[in-house]
Amino acid sequence: MESPGLKLTTGCRAMDDALTGGLETGSVTLVYGEAETGKTTLAMQCVAICSSLGMKALYVDAGGGFSPLRFTQIAEAWGASLNRVVVLRVEDFWSQDRLVERMDSMLEGFRLLAFDTVTTLYMAELAGEKPFTLNRVLNRQVAELVEQARRLDLAVLLLSQVTSAPGEGEKPVAQRILRYWSDVTVRLSLEDGMRYAYTEKPDLGRRFPYRISRRGIVDVE
Repeated sequence: MESPGLKLTTGCRAMDDALTGGLETGSVTLVYGEAETGKTTLAMQCVAICSSLGMKALYVDAGGGFSPLRFTQIAEAWGASLNRVVVLRVEDFWSQDRLVERMDSMLEGFRLLAFDTVTTLYMAELAGEKPFTLNRVLNRQVAELVEQARRLDLAVLLLSQVTSAPGEGEKPVAQRILRYWSDVTVRLSLEDGMRYAYTEKPDLGRRFPYRISRRGIVDVE
């Protein structure tokens, strides 16, 4: 077994730098951003690279954003070992809750969990449920994922969309919950046709450019 604190590379130097060296096992990393910033591409790439290094990875599609065709493209580019990759899809927030409850018995032997996204189905429920109830359930889910990360020396990558309010700028959906539990937080942004990763936790304000290519997230040369 690898020692605790193993850094899993994203395959992109700029993104690794933004993530303080890569996705760290035993830790929870939050990556959030607007559409077209490459959140899903990043998650697919991390899963592909993890498997190519001989480690098992679990991808949870909790928003319908997973494209088998795009994943195959990225997996081939990085030499992924598909027998080490498991992809699960959940259709609603309560199915997501049941899945998280079962993960204690599912994640043994895995090194990476990518959750894309942890807030999409939560947002879909907000119209019909009281926010207090949903917040409590989401908080319990994320706390359980943190526990699994620590117990199994697992890297957990949580993706989230953004929301915004006048004078506040962009922030992750359910920001209090996600920022409280995450060890590393990075915001992805699209500005004048350029994409940037901004560090927010543990360091604040550093900016790293990146681009999206056929093989995934790559450095700007």
